[in-house]
Amino acid sequence: MLRNLILLGSCLLINPSVALSDTCDNRVKDVSNSPTDAGPYKVGARTVNVGNLGIEVWYPSDVEDVSNLSPKTYDLRNQLPDREGAKIPDAENPIQFCDCYQDLPIAVGQESFPVVVFVHGTAAFRTQALPQMTHWASRGFIVLSADHPRIRLKDLLGRGGLIGAILANQKRDVRNMIAALNRGDRAFDFLEGRYDLTRIGLSGHSAGGNAIGDLGDIPGVKVLIPMTANRITPNPQIESVLVMGAARDGVVPYSSQESGYEGYPGQKTLVTINNAGHLAYSEICSLGAENGGILAIAIKNGVRVPSIVERLGYDGCAPDFLPPQETWEIINYATTAVLEDVLYCSETSAPALKALPSVFGDEVTFKSNQL
Repeated sequence: MLRNLILLGSCLLINPSVALSDTCDNRVKDVSNSPTDAGPYKVGARTVNVGNLGIEVWYPSDVEDVSNLSPKTYDLRNQLPDREGAKIPDAENPIQFCDCYQDLPIAVGQESFPVVVFVHGTAAFRTQALPQMTHWASRGFIVLSADHPRIRLKDLLGRGGLIGAILANQKRDVRNMIAALNRGDRAFDFLEGRYDLTRIGLSGHSAGGNAIGDLGDIPGVKVLIPMTANRITPNPQIESVLVMGAARDGVVPYSSQESGYEGYPGQKTLVTINNAGHLAYSEICSLGAENGGILAIAIKNGVRVPSIVERLGYDGCAPDFLPPQETWEIINYATTAVLEDVLYCSETSAPALKALPSVFGDEVTFKSNQL
């Protein structure tokens, strides 16, 4: 449910579409000034493989009528070891529904779109933040997210366990993904070259947030959005850092998230969801909620779940936390405002970000040195 947004600044109140400067490739369709509103594009989706990485790509499409198409879905049993996934019957399987459609053609009429790479956390998977990634794609971004070997849910439930996660190299994975785009890997032919690698944003949750915090040196990266993470390495090419925190995080203490923000010397903003835990930045708390959640479903059906995964899988999912849909609204608002401000040179996004405390009230804590 969207609130009645209290948007400050005359440019937000007068112009019904995002005003863009002439310094970016900004020939995007009209986009609502409210960063929580879905964009004008339908979202296409495709799974590709580059080396050992399975990558999901969401992207803008001009197709308007999708009434004869079914939205794409993701079977989360595929994120478990094969023998474990087979234990969960169809009737109890928490299907992940996507506001996207398989293999839509990429939008025409625009020379290029900025790229956003999302990096999942420990014991997670490429679609963990699906509501955010499809939201960005609907507003004119090409979004990539991989299943990162050794640190996926499948790996922590399998033989590798936590030791395998320690050996994961998400930073190398991200570099390899962007290198594949740079060299025009055939896996990305369906994007028809409409990605602009001079305008890149990186976002990640938990371990993924720490990984992207060290990747500001990749050419073209201008925005970093670490979520419930605590490490950001300064780099002069980074134009904006958005740290997103969870005040009741029981996995990565909020004090360390705040310290990461305070210690970063560049342009930065901190948005903290006050009544939220570690998994606010994922869809995990809402999936299968009617049956106790995805972990409860797995355990009920005999899937072996180590205690560390159980701890990760419930943090922030109790009834007294802010409901997932409301946390996504805050996340979509803040992340979209920052991405569009830098990567689309939107003249209304910075005022919208500045208005965030007025829009969400005591649900958030807000700090910034760039507004």
